[in-house]
Amino acid sequence: RVLQGFLPKKSETDCLSKRQRIGITGVVTTSKVSPEFGEGYFVVNGKPLRMHIRTETGSLPKGTPIIVMDVREDNVGIVQREDSLFDPS
Repeated sequence: RVLQGFLPKKSETDCLSKRQRIGITGVVTTSKVSPEFGEGYFVVNGKPLRMHIRTETGSLPKGTPIIVMDVREDNVGIVQREDSLFDPS
């Protein structure tokens, strides 16, 4: 118990498997999300979750609704605009 304050805390994403994170929806919370940068806010089972995220190409501005399409080995989510799933073009 004494060492508990010195041990690294589990991140919020460690509590969810990769499979559980794919398909969750949220919003971009940083100025943008791109292939190099970004963070998103999600609510999973009523609990808030912040996750490092990236796009495959291009960028999305802050506040854009997103969906997690994949999760890399380093636990970074690959996202796309949520409404792009329903765009027939």
